[in-house]
Formats: sequence, structure tokens, C-alpha cells
Amino acid sequence: MNIVSDIKAALATISGSLTGLKEQLATTNQQIAGANAKLQALYDAPLSLEDYGIYLKATIAQRGDSELRTWALERVQPHPSYGKSYAELPWSRFEEANGDFASNPMMLAMTLPNTFDAMCFFMPDVVYEKLMERLREVAGRRWNNTEYPPVAERRQQRDSLQDELKTLQAQRADLMAQIEAITGEFKK
Repeated sequence: MNIVSDIKAALATISGSLTGLKEQLATTNQQIAGANAKLQALYDAPLSLEDYGIYLKATIAQRGDSELRTWALERVQPHPSYGKSYAELPWSRFEEANGDFASNPMMLAMTLPNTFDAMCFFMPDVVYEKLMERLREVAGRRWNNTEYPPVAERRQQRDSLQDELKTLQAQRADLMAQIEAITGEFKK
């Protein structure tokens, strides 16, 4: 009888431990869901006009950089009309217009970029200021969204939540491994 009561006591201890681990797992899963919901709320909240300007400025810089890169690459790739890159063309091609570079079709083709992208390259601050000025005039009152955290604050919150999620996911994996180890012993 002593063995039976010892086994019952051991099973009760194991059952209690397993129940505790499952409760911890449920709590951890709720914490993960809560952190994910907070993270999603950050991503779902609209931007203020000033925060939109951060992305606009980055886009303008990217467009300008892309224009310069495209323009430079076009100088070293074969030109459709000449079959050679500008770097390979003979001097005579550049002298065709007898010094009148403004009417030389080859030089015109070399200097006709996408206008907006070229402005983004040559005067990014002016493009940004003019676009933001117009947005403030046209949409400023309707844009609102100042009740939401600024992007810089959202990024800090996001990073903190992602760190929290990593910790919680590691905790969940550990709890699941413990539960599996206990239940696995009974499957043998």
C-alpha cells in the first residue's frame, strides 16, 4: 500500500507541476498576443504631416540618387543609336555640331533626365520644402493625426516590443519543452 500512495503522491506532484506549466504557457501566450497587438497598433496608426515629411525627404533623396546613378550608367552602356557607350565614342561624334553643343543630338540626349528626379538630385531641400509647404496649405488642417506617437517614439516602442517578444517566445519555447518532456515520459 505504501508504494501505491507514493505513486499517487508523485502523480499528484507531476500533475500539479504540469498544470502550473500549462497555466504559465497560457499566460505567456496572452502576453505574446498583447505585445503583438500593441505592435500592430503602432503600425496601424496614421502619420502626422511632419512624420510624413520624414519619409518624403528620404524618398526625394532616393529619387535624386537614383537619377544620378541612372544618368551615370547611361554613359557607360551602349547607346541605342550609336551601338557604343559614350565612353567608347570617337571624338568626331562630339565635334559633329561644329562646337554647337546645344544642337548636338547626342549631347541633348545626355542631358535630358527625368525632370522631377533631376530636381531631387540638384535641389532636394527646395523640392522637399515646396512639397511640404503645399501639403500644409492644402491638407494641413485635414491631415491632423497629431494624437498618435511620432515615428521616432514608435520606433523605440517597436524595438522594445520586439525585444519583449523575443524574451516571451524563448520563455514559451522553454515552457513547451518542459511540458513535452513531462508528457513524453508518460507516452513511453
